[in-house]
Amino acid sequence: MVIDAIYDEHQTLLGFAKITRDISEQKVVIDKISWLARYDALTGLPNRVEFFSFVEKLFTESDYNHIAICTVDLDKFKEINDTEGHLVGDQLLQRVSSSVLKAMEKDEIVARFGGDEFVAAKPYNHDDELRNFTERLHSCFVGKQIFAHSEITVSASIGVAVYPDDATDINTLISNSDLAMYRAKANLDNKICWYEKDMDEKNAPAEPDGRGYSPWYQRRAVLHSLSGKTLAERQGDYRL
Repeated sequence: MVIDAIYDEHQTLLGFAKITRDISEQKVVIDKISWLARYDALTGLPNRVEFFSFVEKLFTESDYNHIAICTVDLDKFKEINDTEGHLVGDQLLQRVSSSVLKAMEKDEIVARFGGDEFVAAKPYNHDDELRNFTERLHSCFVGKQIFAHSEITVSASIGVAVYPDDATDINTLISNSDLAMYRAKANLDNKICWYEKDMDEKNAPAEPDGRGYSPWYQRRAVLHSLSGKTLAERQGDYRL
């Protein structure tokens, strides 16, 4: 709203004129831009920026003794995209994200970092609180999903790293939870894996070597942990 004084030719004040502008549409656009800066457009979950802001507050303002970081990765999601199409893949991401939003409680957050990678944070004081959270989180990502022309059984792998036991900064915690997640992917029985000190970068898939090949750890029914043997497989042909 703008108020202007009105004068005659002798500069005598005659009154005031009020000019109003409808800025509701502009405000909607600004609010939308602000939301997209902090949330994922496809799923409605917090994005990386919002996640780091949330966790930073947990580190500086909360009274909890521990903060767990959980990396979640859908199993064989690329295969689902390739066989069922990206529309089904997007719908799957939206469905599991909807389950996540309903399941989260106060001081808990699950963000989508991109693709089928999700990262969660859970502050807690007692181990049973974390155990309950990881089981609740895992349940959001598993089960049968029925689509127009297909039925998909979905599973997920979760890696967990805990502050201050496994690291004292958020970036290292995420890296360590990633390592635990890759261990979970190779584990046929337990799809929730806690970070251990002996895990290192060799447990995680390397980047493509420039020829389109990446070393991936071979999944074997007789083993429940990662061995040192890798398979050089064509990038995009197969992923756990």
